[in-house]
Amino acid sequence: MELAGLAPREYSRGASTLLASRDASSTANNFALNAQDAQTHGALKAGNTDAATSDSRAATSAMDAQSEGTQELMDNFLQMMLAQIKNQDPTNPMDNNQLASQMAQMHVALGVEKLNNTVLGMGGMVNSVQAVNLSNWVGRTVLIVGKPSVSFEGQTAYGFELPSGADEVRVTFTDEQGKAYTQDYKDVKPGAYKLDIRKAQTTPPIDASSPLDDDKAKHYDVSIEAKNKDESRPMVNALKAAKVENVFFSNGSAKLALGLDGAIYLKDVILVE
Repeated sequence: MELAGLAPREYSRGASTLLASRDASSTANNFALNAQDAQTHGALKAGNTDAATSDSRAATSAMDAQSEGTQELMDNFLQMMLAQIKNQDPTNPMDNNQLASQMAQMHVALGVEKLNNTVLGMGGMVNSVQAVNLSNWVGRTVLIVGKPSVSFEGQTAYGFELPSGADEVRVTFTDEQGKAYTQDYKDVKPGAYKLDIRKAQTTPPIDASSPLDDDKAKHYDVSIEAKNKDESRPMVNALKAAKVENVFFSNGSAKLALGLDGAIYLKDVILVE
């Protein structure tokens, strides 16, 4: 059968829509991210945006303090320069070119310091805003490459990622007794597909209406294979569903904590529910 109503999602590995802001701000983040890892970690729990807001205010205050420090440095330089001119030897006065050179060097140094302070401050604020955005991942279900196991009363979602098209994709469900149930999809286009065992139309049919709780609670291991009419085997990745429990930073990069499924980078997310 065809994937009726399940046209391939327009996707890119790493959930490009949700991660666009991360890519745009990654350069600024690298300046301040590592120093703020532990502080940001606490702000990423569900609903906890106060800490991230506090971080943003702290970054703004830091920028103001750095600006005041730069002005103080300039004032000290001018005072030193005036004292040097006032106390110079009248018979051997300071060379005008030397004075101009010193002032030019000072302006360059101050400009670089201001730029660095601005970038550092912006990095801190962008990192805090990103922390708030990343907190929205907590509690969501993502599909990642793995070996899916589904049931009618537990995790029902699974899927597959097909980098290139295939004439046929076969999904096989194997229950705890080793009995297999298959469903074939024809003329499958490239893309990522999210499926649900409750909507599966297998051969033989899976009896989801059994009154026995044991039958309803059965777990099925899911395997995916693709092939073409010329017997070639296109690559296909089975996708398993996992719930995001927390988000944290590691070596300057955000990672999703998925409980028993470990931790993954954002780029490893294929689909997001």
